[in-house]
Amino acid sequence: MRCSREKEMHHIHLGRSIAGILLTLGIFLLVLNIFRVSPEEILSLSPSVLVYALLINFGRFAAQAVRLHVLLRKFSNLSVSYYESFAVRAASEFFALTTVPFLADEAARTWLLAKRGMRSAKAFGLAFIELVLDTAVGSAIAFAASLHAFAANATGIGLIILTLSSAQILISFIIIGLGRRSSEAQSQDRAVKFLKHLRLPTKVRDWLSDGSEEVKQVVRDTFSPSNIKTLTFLLASTAVVMSAPALILYLQLGSIGSTGFLASLFSFHSGNVLGVLPVTVGGAGLTEAGVYIYLRTVYGINSAATVVQWRIATYYVSLIFSGVMFLVAFSRRGNN
Repeated sequence: MRCSREKEMHHIHLGRSIAGILLTLGIFLLVLNIFRVSPEEILSLSPSVLVYALLINFGRFAAQAVRLHVLLRKFSNLSVSYYESFAVRAASEFFALTTVPFLADEAARTWLLAKRGMRSAKAFGLAFIELVLDTAVGSAIAFAASLHAFAANATGIGLIILTLSSAQILISFIIIGLGRRSSEAQSQDRAVKFLKHLRLPTKVRDWLSDGSEEVKQVVRDTFSPSNIKTLTFLLASTAVVMSAPALILYLQLGSIGSTGFLASLFSFHSGNVLGVLPVTVGGAGLTEAGVYIYLRTVYGINSAATVVQWRIATYYVSLIFSGVMFLVAFSRRGNN
């Protein structure tokens, strides 16, 4: 019965992801048409840059897996190898790339960890910490990018990024603040009500209702002063994760004569802060638009083809790899 239910959930998640992939491809073709990028320009992607992109993407997955593995070792009783942490983290990334952003991969990661014996509320708490870390680090960089845009007289894009990044920073601080409160009933109720107002999926609301104290405990433990070394390591690994796509962009801009890692970092996070909005699958279209507009208005780099090539080297390469890892993670568990 349980095996049948797991296969049913697998088919549901996979079916939604396939639909998301098809929608993403449609948006990709639309972006090509809007930017007037020819197939020849796409195929002009340097093989050396593509090889570096593969290695950097793998490094990003490895950093994500290290972060998850540390969280599992520190704040749970689940005994898993690093390889299994890698498989779970990479597999859940598949859902982040094939569904509308916001808690898609966290829900999938919760499901994969629960299949391995962890309580759903605890698993969601650990996955939620990763979301908070990504949001906090990414929005902080985007906030700096908005200030740089104002300095370059790119007021329009600067205002958009400033508004979105400030909202994300505020939400991160509210979540951390509520989580660090004592386990008073009033504080717990406020935390649950706040998260429920974010229009969360039904399954996530159930996890919060059934195990809100477990979720809060994970937040408290992670951001406790007594765990400052662990938090520092988690932030460092998050910085690696959030810098990897920018490094690929830096390599591609270098191939057309433009240099400067800071330009690539700010440009990526300007696109990323738009891409995480729950509007399109995997941030398709919004991410490319944000990166392109920031490069053009702030740095005077008008190369739509480079942005499209960068999207292929980051999004679609990651999509293929994470899809394979999802099949591995599910089949490996199914054989145990």
